[in-house]
Amino acid sequence: SYTNLELVVVDDASTDDTAAVGESVTDERVCWTRSDECLGEGGARNVGLDLARGDVVCFLDDDNTFDREWLRSLVWLFENQPETSIAYGARLVDDHQRHHEQLAGGLPSIELNDWDEDVISERCIVDIKVLAHRRSAVRFRSDLPLFSDWAYLLELSASSRPVRLPVIATRYTTDLPDRATFVRRQEHDELLERVRAHASSTHGAARRPSR
Repeated sequence: SYTNLELVVVDDASTDDTAAVGESVTDERVCWTRSDECLGEGGARNVGLDLARGDVVCFLDDDNTFDREWLRSLVWLFENQPETSIAYGARLVDDHQRHHEQLAGGLPSIELNDWDEDVISERCIVDIKVLAHRRSAVRFRSDLPLFSDWAYLLELSASSRPVRLPVIATRYTTDLPDRATFVRRQEHDELLERVRAHASSTHGAARRPSR
């Protein structure tokens, strides 16, 4: 519903018809780029961040969709609270049971966690697809095939507490078999500990007061 936007699309060395679809788009609000070498989640997102020109940045993967009011909600927040630099909304998960237990047949659920400094040091409580922030020099770690979004959030929130915005941001899909969490299961624990160690260095020394 908010149309004053820029859509930066990063084609990360796709092998299907993505390139043809992207090149056919004529809307001047769409910025399309392609990498012939697979950069991974972090690397591809960094390309998008380098190209983005908007005042506020948010993220979306190709298997999920924004709620049509999400961008309008963000504009309202950042305009009315100029001191806010980071915000996050809720995600509507299509199958709660499949998402958490990998067993299909569950009901949808709405996930919107409270911000907690102790919890964010142990696990990611804000999905990248519900995150928004003012433009920043922070970039994703391309050496993390998993949890690069968590490490990114840790860097962003090291000096600014995110605002919890109680609106639906994203409709989250769980039925694709090649989701990174499943494909990289063997690397999961080692990468998890690496990011937890990073969390203790960025968020463990001092706790900022809540507001």
